Amino acid sequence: MREAPGEKGGPLRVHPLGTLAVHQTVAPLNVTLQKAGEADIAGPQKLVLTALTIGGVTTDATTLPVIKEHFAASQFFSMDEQRRLTQPGFERMQVGG
Repeated sequence: MREAPGEKGGPLRVHPLGTLAVHQTVAPLNVTLQKAGEADIAGPQKLVLTALTIGGVTTDATTLPVIKEHFAASQFFSMDEQRRLTQPGFERMQVGG
């Protein structure tokens, strides 16, 4: 995806056989989070991507393929010391679609 030459801020061009994916790495999606770093979460604890609007067209985000990245589970879930030491340092969790 790229801007048309000489059209800064204009429409983006996409290869006709290309695909679009939404990807973020702040926190995992579709799981109930217990904390953020060492801080408790006071508000909603589950991040869910339900719809995506691009160019005025809304798409059901639940139909997009799942994209996963590595997260340190101990940053988002309460764990005792034993579990922290025995589980992998990073786990693949959903980041987009």
